[in-house]
Amino acid sequence: MMKKSIELDVDVIENIVVEELKDYYNLCNVPNKVDCSDDVIDVDYGILNAIDRVLQDYMPIYEYERWKMKVGSENPSDK
Repeated sequence: MMKKSIELDVDVIENIVVEELKDYYNLCNVPNKVDCSDDVIDVDYGILNAIDRVLQDYMPIYEYERWKMKVGSENPSDK
C-alpha cells in the first residue's frame, strides 16, 4: 500500500472539522427507530449540546447564528 501525506493549513482543517460536526449534529438531531421494532431511541441532547458548544467556539458568530437559524433556534441545553 502506497502512502502519501498532504499539508493543510490550520484554517482548512478547522473548516473540515466544523463541516463534519454540523453534519453529525444533523444526524444526531432526529430520533432513530430501532430495527424490527416500534421502539424509538430519543435524541441525545447531551451530544447535541457538546457539538453546539464546539461549533460556537470555532465558527465566526455570523456563520454560527445563520447555522442555528437553519437547524432551529432550539437550544439543546434546554432539554
